[in-house]
Amino acid sequence: MNVSNLNRLFETMTRRKVRHSAFYGRNATPQDSLASGFPVLCVDQNRDVLAYLRELLTHRGHQVHMTSRLADALILVRATCPALLILGPSLTGSPSTREAFQTACTRVPGLELESDFSTQDAGEAAPRLLESIQAHLQPNRDFS
Repeated sequence: MNVSNLNRLFETMTRRKVRHSAFYGRNATPQDSLASGFPVLCVDQNRDVLAYLRELLTHRGHQVHMTSRLADALILVRATCPALLILGPSLTGSPSTREAFQTACTRVPGLELESDFSTQDAGEAAPRLLESIQAHLQPNRDFS
């Protein structure tokens, strides 16, 4: 039986050699994590994208909440008070749910994923996404 070593797969690495050694379990130096602990809500209909975002952001120290349904996202916004929303393209929901979601999110910064995000190379998409997230999050904000 072979055991896969995926616990470092989603680290963003700048060099190919470092990425390969991280995947195959060799000693690679991980990038410093953001370790901010900010709550982030991810909403996308693509479950693979949600899984990718969860692993990427959790590894960076964020509290990640995710859903593929706009109605559930409305509940999570109210319950978790996220510091950032990451929204996938073309989210669907009833008009009343969409309106309530927009109203609930007026004071929460949002980052919308590109329509082709799920087809981009993960190693190239991650650094750009992390830069955008860092630009949207302010370290001195109080989320309690």
